[in-house]
Amino acid sequence: MENRIKKISINGRMALGVICLERFVKLKELHNNEEVLELLELLWEFTSSNTLDKWEEKIKEYQPCCIEETYKEKKYEDYEFLTKEKIKKYYKLYKESSPDLEEMVESVIEIGCGNLYGGTGEYSKWTLNPTVTVLKIMKRNEIDIPDLKIFERSSFKEKHGWGERRDRLFYEIKQKNWL
Repeated sequence: MENRIKKISINGRMALGVICLERFVKLKELHNNEEVLELLELLWEFTSSNTLDKWEEKIKEYQPCCIEETYKEKKYEDYEFLTKEKIKKYYKLYKESSPDLEEMVESVIEIGCGNLYGGTGEYSKWTLNPTVTVLKIMKRNEIDIPDLKIFERSSFKEKHGWGERRDRLFYEIKQKNWL
């Protein structure tokens, strides 16, 4: 499977990660949670955004490790996009849910941030590893992994490994009523 992922663009890997996260939160019955929906929407922005530097600034505030540190140290003033109330809600979400949720969110964010400021090389190991982690979490929770053919349509050969900018509809999956 790792060799197949190497052939998927960074945008395709991000889409795969977000769809896996969507399946995970649905299984854990968190798919209607306001914070989850907000996070998923922001994660999807990656695949079609032309301003990934701005996306990165915003998404880093949603990382479970940052939320936890901010909550414990009560340093809410460092946040530009999340309010104190939102930080508390995300802290509660991450702490009251499965530890796998935190790991999956961290990994999906890492897929998006992994190659923002460096070359992609032969297959972008910086985005490969967190993508593999997401799939391991899926397997550990006995959740079906989406058909990789959908994501292989966004080839690592496109745009120096990044793939074309595409919105979520390009990766739409209508199998087994997952989404």
